[in-house]
Amino acid sequence: MTLLSAAALTMGSCTEEYEYDPAGAAAGAQVYFSSELETTVNLEPGATSFTVPVSRVKTDDALTVNLTLTTADEDKDLFSMPGQVSFAEGESTAEVTVDLNPEIELEYDDFKEVSISVTDADYTTPYGQSVYTFSVGIPAPYKSLGTGHFSDTQLITGYVDVEIMQNEIDPNQFRIMNPYKEIAEMYEDEGYEVYPTDDYLEVTIMQPGNSLSGVTITQSDLVYFSPTPVGIDMMGQGNVTEIWHPVHFGGNYATEEAWTHSRVLAYQENGLPGEIQLAPFYYDPVSGYGNPSTASQDGVIDIVFPGYEITDYSISLSYSGALISAEEESFALGKVTLGADVAEAKVAVVEGDNADNALNQVLGGAVETVSVKESGDVRVPCNYSGTCTMIAVAYDDEGTLQNYATTTFDFALTPGEWKGIGTGLYTDYAFAPMFLGDQNGNPAPAPTYEVQIQENVNTPGVYRVINPYHPDNYYYQVQGGYGYDESQDYNLIIDAHDPDAVYIQAQPIGIDGGWQDQAQTKPWGTITLFSIGGAYIDAGNPFDVVKGAGLIKGTLKDGVVTFEPKELFMGGTMMEAGTGYYLGVDDVTSTQPVFLPTTVLVLPDAVTAQAKAKAAGAKKQTMVMRHADKSKFRHAGKKIRKINSLKKVSATKYIRFQRG
Repeated sequence: MTLLSAAALTMGSCTEEYEYDPAGAAAGAQVYFSSELETTVNLEPGATSFTVPVSRVKTDDALTVNLTLTTADEDKDLFSMPGQVSFAEGESTAEVTVDLNPEIELEYDDFKEVSISVTDADYTTPYGQSVYTFSVGIPAPYKSLGTGHFSDTQLITGYVDVEIMQNEIDPNQFRIMNPYKEIAEMYEDEGYEVYPTDDYLEVTIMQPGNSLSGVTITQSDLVYFSPTPVGIDMMGQGNVTEIWHPVHFGGNYATEEAWTHSRVLAYQENGLPGEIQLAPFYYDPVSGYGNPSTASQDGVIDIVFPGYEITDYSISLSYSGALISAEEESFALGKVTLGADVAEAKVAVVEGDNADNALNQVLGGAVETVSVKESGDVRVPCNYSGTCTMIAVAYDDEGTLQNYATTTFDFALTPGEWKGIGTGLYTDYAFAPMFLGDQNGNPAPAPTYEVQIQENVNTPGVYRVINPYHPDNYYYQVQGGYGYDESQDYNLIIDAHDPDAVYIQAQPIGIDGGWQDQAQTKPWGTITLFSIGGAYIDAGNPFDVVKGAGLIKGTLKDGVVTFEPKELFMGGTMMEAGTGYYLGVDDVTSTQPVFLPTTVLVLPDAVTAQAKAKAAGAKKQTMVMRHADKSKFRHAGKKIRKINSLKKVSATKYIRFQRG
């Protein structure tokens, strides 16, 4: 202020005195629209008109002012309004009535944009609005059901409290209020960039006879939900990620079979839903990147309605192989996943493929069972050969049967089978350093973590690492998932029958590598892992010839499998055989990386107690997909400019839903 005053005095000393009028008083009636008018006008059902207040400053005389109504072309026949508004002498406010065409039905929640303006600028004022723009429509009537729970397992552990509203006209339509607001705030507190979220997520329970995008619904209780932003960027593209129903992506996703994972899980006695699950695409509509894998999974998003208490007696079971123990006993291996309220599960193997027979044998005590009280691996005695059924029966804490699961498999301990040798340590040099990073863009370090290891019964020294990249086993948690294919096993076989010439033949690890080129015309396929020596053997060269040429550069020493620098490799199922990218560098961001030996596997007998405790006690860190430039690691392969296991897809946001 001192400098400004000094400048003004200096300028004043150079001019003659004059009289200064800072601003002329506004002339005319000064008609305006109040800035406090609502930007949304909500009408009652059946309304035929509504009024808009118009204000003026000078009230000495009666006044009539011309007004102009503006709408979208498609709405020009819906609204009509007198071309003027009149003020009585002394009145500062008058109202203009906007009529609705009674022959045109205004649907619920179909809001129209309208503008009303003062036609003659001579009657306006520079200190107020001469145009009032607003949205007008009939909001669907909703009533509050109370407070429920909302969880998105891709973003949080646990749930947030949400208000749930029910449409009073359509009782199968609900609004989950502000589902991502608190979740986004949690991420903001952790330093993440966040984006605006919607006021509600709308879900509609569909019934047979309804139509969605031209498909007639035949199943009960499928659920459609509106596209909704989650408040953060899960794709790493600099845009907010949204959840979208699969129907928007067309093709195989626009079929009833693709929607079965979004459904009502339970109803309450009052007829209201108790629990709904949603299986969305996580999608960035700006970049086109999204994760389709969650659209075919259960339990991705869970909504619990007020008054409903969840009891989770779910149980799932999968067969993972056979083994012979050191005592020469044969076992079938499985993985059991128990719901939170399952107190105990009894697991057995029964000959044949009859699930009812298997259940009856367990309930009747006619077959040996293994008791399981937490999710994890299980081995069940099996002395059969041929088709068998593994069954897991779930009980509550009072010993009452609640649920069961079965899986059928062929069992035979042939020379090609495996025996379990315990828990070892595996180090991932492929996926984490090349595809993952933290929120700041730093590449993820190669992790070392516990894995189950089997040895070939017929060829000692050939080891099988059990599903090292499965989400249940992998070291890192990946925000938004990483598209792992859980439809089959992706075990990794390491051939160390000759400890001086260890190799890995090309094997997929279950993760889609994205694209080889920026134009996305050359898919990578599933990421494969192999060694240079293994690639020569894959090409049809005999082991002895490759070893004799010095082309196998892996060793097994003191229970540790190690490869020399530039021996371990990463490729893809849709890349040219033998081409790929070197693994094992000191710094993947360096322009001149130094290649290091890679210690891939530590066998159970070689794992020290300290190393095992460190690996077992490590807390899973959360990483995100990152776009690493792998060109400096390539060998006989084409440069990859853009890599992402997330698919680039196209979608249509607005899908018409019709009731039958």
